[in-house]
Amino acid sequence: LTPEYNLTNTKNAITFLYYGAKQRYQVTLYAAQYAALQTLLEKIKQEQNRLVTSNDIFNITKISDRFFDYSNKVNSVASCDGGRKLLIATNLGLYVSNIKRQQSTDSNKATTFFTTPVKIVNRNNVTQVAVLEEFQSILLLVDKKLYSCPMALLQQEDAGGQYFKKHAKEMVNHVNFFAEGDCNGKRLVVTAHSSSHSIKFFEHEHPMLMEGKKNLKRKIIEVSFDSEPVSISFLKANLCIGCKKGFQIVSVSQKAHEPLLDPADTSLEFALKDMLKPMAIYRVGNMFLLCYSEFAFFVNNQGWRKKESHIVHWEGEPQKFAIWYPYILAFDNNFIEIRKVDTGELVRCVLGEKIRLLQTSSQEILYAYEDARGYDTVASLDFWGK
Repeated sequence: LTPEYNLTNTKNAITFLYYGAKQRYQVTLYAAQYAALQTLLEKIKQEQNRLVTSNDIFNITKISDRFFDYSNKVNSVASCDGGRKLLIATNLGLYVSNIKRQQSTDSNKATTFFTTPVKIVNRNNVTQVAVLEEFQSILLLVDKKLYSCPMALLQQEDAGGQYFKKHAKEMVNHVNFFAEGDCNGKRLVVTAHSSSHSIKFFEHEHPMLMEGKKNLKRKIIEVSFDSEPVSISFLKANLCIGCKKGFQIVSVSQKAHEPLLDPADTSLEFALKDMLKPMAIYRVGNMFLLCYSEFAFFVNNQGWRKKESHIVHWEGEPQKFAIWYPYILAFDNNFIEIRKVDTGELVRCVLGEKIRLLQTSSQEILYAYEDARGYDTVASLDFWGK
């Protein structure tokens, strides 16, 4: 609950806003006397400070603001060059910004600064970016077409975007979103296709091996499902694809798939309904945490629910997740829920407008939100030293 108040109002009113997406509401209270309202406000501030102090578990650093406005929204980011540069995909192109870290004199934490972004690809609707440094390649999703471009693109800041036009290679089209990661000992690129209810995956070749082989055909494998794919996760030997009819385990070697959840487990009836939205899967110990936009719960390797485990019912309707053990972060449009993985306990919420998760790593979690003037702010969240 977040209080909003106006002390100049003769009615001495205070309004409490509940941000839960499923039952969002507000309640306004009126005090007979101004002094009574003032006393209540002091008590509320004291309790808020106590809660924040007792749950001071993360750091948030604003690293970029007042550059990308409502017409040029930040869609995706990717760090590269050993963490010294950040690529920023937006509605109007691809930008690069240098990352500078300065050690604080009064603590062990380094402060991160971003230089003014410079456009290096002049294309509309750049919705995703990823960097494969070991392959010296940058992946870009532009107008539902997936391109691969050499990392030399980073040195073309004054080229007016011509380098991308000349050297980028279209890999797959009609792509809604993609992901890249390690699976079964291979570095795979996986693309999702909503219209055909399918995914395609392939190994990304090293550019040096592709030199002079213009007609070399890339081996792309397609797997179809009964419903639209909405998420891609990488397991050790398999892919896990979240579809609107449930999580599917895809065998990379056999090009086949089967449901993750075992329908013989009657305690899973709530999760076997159509039109749910399976978003992410995380290994926690010897169990798997399955995150849907509606809830989350644990299952074992056989797809059976851990009987004594809890079910997390999100306050919001998260579209993305990040894990930083022992916490799970759920990104709703208006707030971030931070919960304990093992118990599901809600520890803190971070409020914002039009929040989007951008990137997760072992060092930090990057997300964007819109400020009061309509500009996108990029912020870093981490749990170091907490």
